Amino acid sequence: MKFHRKLLLSLYVAIYAVCVVLNVWLYSLPSHTTNVNYFYNAFYSLLYIFSGVIPIYYLRIFGVKSGIGKMLLFLGLGMFSFAGGLAIWVYYNLILKIDIPYPSLADGLFMLWYPFMTIGTIYLLKIYQQLITKALVRDSIIIVIISFLIIF
Repeated sequence: MKFHRKLLLSLYVAIYAVCVVLNVWLYSLPSHTTNVNYFYNAFYSLLYIFSGVIPIYYLRIFGVKSGIGKMLLFLGLGMFSFAGGLAIWVYYNLILKIDIPYPSLADGLFMLWYPFMTIGTIYLLKIYQQLITKALVRDSIIIVIISFLIIF
């Protein structure tokens, strides 16, 4: 299977554009429990599916034994778990007609996102470990604190 980067990027941008337009339009609606809102989650899950396909594809190039391969595996699994959670959420909303399915299998997949992304980030930090200095960590913490104060 040949990997068509331009086609995948075009599809990703098109789905992202649909999500942005839907998001702006949905905020103007008085009700947030319509079928259009639930279809928005379906489009949103497609973004996560595409974001999971790319690292898994490149995993074949680097192999699972390398640090980059492990990082790609866990980041891809994290994206797939979130996409699966959104897909199950949409199933509950559209097929079973449950507005807020809690607790559900979707919650389990949403919670898997955190360990997968954490492990992927740890492998990413191991790859760039030589570039991380005390000054970089200090500056990053300052930026996070300032951003936190501005936002909240």
